[in-house]
Amino acid sequence: MSNSGQLKKLVTLERAVITRGDAGSEVESWASLGKRWASIKTNSGAEKVEGQALESEITHRIRVRHDNETAALTTRDRITFYGREFDIKSTVNVREANRDIDILVTERV
Repeated sequence: MSNSGQLKKLVTLERAVITRGDAGSEVESWASLGKRWASIKTNSGAEKVEGQALESEITHRIRVRHDNETAALTTRDRITFYGREFDIKSTVNVREANRDIDILVTERV
């Protein structure tokens, strides 16, 4: 179990919501699932050329306490922190102990 003193970042858990716009087209927005205290650790960074633009991608591990909401996070969800957006790639119930969830994410910059 992680030391609660290490969970110092207040992050927001968000889920994509698809609605219909005025013209009938699908519009994606994000609904808050709540805030959680977390630790954020950088794993790696990479750059690639996409079209004619250079894109950077940074991977992180975000750890939060296990609860019903964090246990149900999927790759369709995301985490935000001070304007930064983290796309969820996978979640792991640490040691299957139902105490901590490690969330592997990517951040595009």
